[in-house]
Amino acid sequence: KHGWCSENPVAKVEAVKVREEQIEILKPQEIKALLSAAKKYRGGICLAAVGMMLYAGIRPHEVARLSHEHINMADRTISILPQHSKTGGARLVTIHPPLAKLLLTHCPDGKICPPQWGRHWRALRRLAGFRRWVPDVLRHTFAGYHLRHFRSYSELQYEMGHRDSNLLRTRYMVPISKTEAKIVDEFISCSFQIAIVACDIIGQIHLVPEIVSHKLVEGLNGFVGLADSRDGNKASFTVQILIVTLEH
Repeated sequence: KHGWCSENPVAKVEAVKVREEQIEILKPQEIKALLSAAKKYRGGICLAAVGMMLYAGIRPHEVARLSHEHINMADRTISILPQHSKTGGARLVTIHPPLAKLLLTHCPDGKICPPQWGRHWRALRRLAGFRRWVPDVLRHTFAGYHLRHFRSYSELQYEMGHRDSNLLRTRYMVPISKTEAKIVDEFISCSFQIAIVACDIIGQIHLVPEIVSHKLVEGLNGFVGLADSRDGNKASFTVQILIVTLEH
């Protein structure tokens, strides 16, 4: 900077090659134990946060800064703002069906994490039977299963907020047996039923509960459309209530 050296003396030093080790992820039975504990722990106050870390790859300190306002169920995205992320970069994280299923019933109105989040998170892991915990293991689990299911480095890079895919290629392709393949697919995609209660503009209920695909759960609240009424005619309705029946 000041011109005191004619050349950089460090420039001739050969860089040491760094060999990345393969990530460690949770096994299916460990995931089930963690989710089961999250549902039981203090009425499920940590379940939304656990779901976001597990099914969206959001870091623990990132999820601690999130509020309900950062979740867009219509677009099926969660906004990670620059001031909330580790690297200072913003990103949109996809809400995959298992997370959508969870958030429809266990999403707090305010902050996603309860007060004293760190203490609750440690207690929940102990309840699930974990005596050893690898930092960011839920993020790594999401990445490993996402890559196994979609087989797309570019999609995963976008979801994780990485600058390039080099780290993903060296660490995140985790060997998974054929017997676990079905469980991996269920980790990313699930089915559930949505019952809609709809009424017309004047407030009269016309539509008996109807089952729709999770792919249609986009902006349902306030949605205006046509449906068969009980008298067999088409009726204009506005969706006002969502009753969710959750089933795999």
